[in-house]
Amino acid sequence: LPDDRGVVGSVIQTGESVVINHGETDDRIDHSVDEKLGFVTRSLLCCPMFDHDGKIIGAFELINKIDGHFILSDLSIARELALHASVALDETQQLESLVSARAVRTEQAADAVQLIGDCPAIEAIRNTIDRIANTDLHILILGENGTGKEVVSQLIHYRSERCHEPMVAVNCAALPDTLLESELFGHVRGAFTDAHDDRAGKFELASNGTLLLDEIGDMSLAGQAKLLRVLEEKQVVRVGGSESISTDSRVLAATNQQLTELVREKRFREDLYFRLNVVTIEVPPLRERGEDVVLLAE
Repeated sequence: LPDDRGVVGSVIQTGESVVINHGETDDRIDHSVDEKLGFVTRSLLCCPMFDHDGKIIGAFELINKIDGHFILSDLSIARELALHASVALDETQQLESLVSARAVRTEQAADAVQLIGDCPAIEAIRNTIDRIANTDLHILILGENGTGKEVVSQLIHYRSERCHEPMVAVNCAALPDTLLESELFGHVRGAFTDAHDDRAGKFELASNGTLLLDEIGDMSLAGQAKLLRVLEEKQVVRVGGSESISTDSRVLAATNQQLTELVREKRFREDLYFRLNVVTIEVPPLRERGEDVVLLAE
């Protein structure tokens, strides 16, 4: 905040509004500003701006009324405008604070995710992540249980431009067909017995962020067909609804199964496989990472 020089400084210091209608001769106006700007202040109205706690955060100033002098009604209008401006400024500052706090939380979460190991296979995975993290390519993550597929997916998310948006995961193997569709695409009220309210699905919740479809190899053929449609159209329809809802989530899929074998056995759709398998990351089992055992133990 400025010191008490000039009208604005005085208003901020005292919290009292000022009305001047003969600026050329009024010593309260800092005429050096006029000289620098090549501007003449003939009349002026200035009132303080307050935040929600009543603290002065600035001043609202009107200069050189076109017709006549500033009068009492002008001051009332200026105070109303100052109030609206104060609310807008206060909300902007609160929003900036929330954005800053979210950025800190994202950074902390990203720092907590580590792909431990120095073996060539792990180094290759890190290089792949660095190369593709900031793309929107679908990625298929393969590996046995416990190899770190979820860690890989988190690293991809936190190193992408989507890192400040949600990362949502769904375990396809843990849900029966009847629930999987509702979980992925959401439902409207009354769609089934327990649907008491509208509910967004994982695709909607992950919009602008990242969606991890874990254990994708366990999804039924019917579920695969619906998933393929969403990936192609980038739109979902909630169970029991008719409205198409746009979604922009980056899809990562993980599995401990060999999808190529499932495709040959007609248990996994070939078109969905090629849709998901734009980039493949295969996480090696620990038995192939002997040099990393000590690091992992530590």
